Amino acid sequence: MRRNCTKLPINDYITELGIANTKNISLYVDSENIKKCEEIISFLENNRKKFLRILGVIINGYYNDDLYGKEKVDSNTKNITPMKFKGKFNSNTRIYCKEFFQNGKQVVMITMLLKKVQKVKDDKNRKERLKIIGDYEYEFK
Repeated sequence: MRRNCTKLPINDYITELGIANTKNISLYVDSENIKKCEEIISFLENNRKKFLRILGVIINGYYNDDLYGKEKVDSNTKNITPMKFKGKFNSNTRIYCKEFFQNGKQVVMITMLLKKVQKVKDDKNRKERLKIIGDYEYEFK
């Protein structure tokens, strides 16, 4: 069964960044769990500057290991990407996303986790969570 997600309006962010969304990229948040959805949106608002940097990387179609990269655990998690919020105020927070490529690129922000260890393979809970997320499919509206 497909999960629900809500499209976030990113045009204001794109205007602020001064770039063009030529690759037709859309940003969504998983809306199955309202509490997590609100938590992610609130976190992004409180970390706007860093979020703009990450969004710039996504819109330009790049991956950057310091901001937004691949987090491949196995073949099922190849499209899982974390937005990386590091620093003294963010405690190494990750917003885990899943990318879909249909009529452009859709990035769905799914869950927020604290990174506690360096490698995913050393964090059993995070590894299992990423495998679960890898199975998620979404209804894009």
